[in-house]
This record gives sequence, structure tokens and C-alpha cells, in this order.
Amino acid sequence: MAEQKYDITGELHAVEAVQTFPSGFVKREIVIKTADNPQYPQFIKLELHKDRVKAVDGMSVGDTVEAAFDLQGREHNGKYYTSLICWKIKATASGAVPVGDADTPDDSDGPGF
Repeated sequence: MAEQKYDITGELHAVEAVQTFPSGFVKREIVIKTADNPQYPQFIKLELHKDRVKAVDGMSVGDTVEAAFDLQGREHNGKYYTSLICWKIKATASGAVPVGDADTPDDSDGPGF
């Protein structure tokens, strides 16, 4: 089954610290706030994996960004998990330079923990 690919545009609301796991797997979580309906903004958490954790280093909370991501789901010990894996993100504010050079999804199977 093919992975689901999506795009989102919104305000960079939060950038979490990089997490490194004993297996060597590295990830960073970010939150993008969308305001399609300003009365009920949505806060969407995405994960950046491996070398893509650096993609938001030049960005600031409040920047307008566009992100491409995959929807991934898995089962582990009888529990089900869903992840939104960001594989491309760029700032869209005037004069902003795109950040991250990956134009394709990450082929990782997710965290190695």
C-alpha cells in the first residue's frame, strides 16, 4: 500500500528539541498552526527524521511555512500509532529562502526504539 502524501500551510507554532534514541535514530517534532477557520485553529504536530531535523534551524516560531508530509500508521504490542512524517518544509514569508533540500519522502520505517 502506498503512503499517503499531504501538504499543509500555516504558522510555525512550536519547534521542539532534537531527540536522539539509543539506536541512533534522530527526530524532532514541530507544530504548525492552521487557521482555515480562525475561530477554531488547528495545531498539527509533524515529525522530522534523520538529517531533516535541521530543516527548521533557520526558521522562527511565527514564520509562515509550507510542509509536505506522509501519513504513517503502525501497530506495536496491541496499540496503534499514527505519525505525520514531514519530508519537506520551507518558509513562505516574503524574501524567505526554502529550507531543506529533500524533494522526496524519507524511506525510513520510523523510529528505531
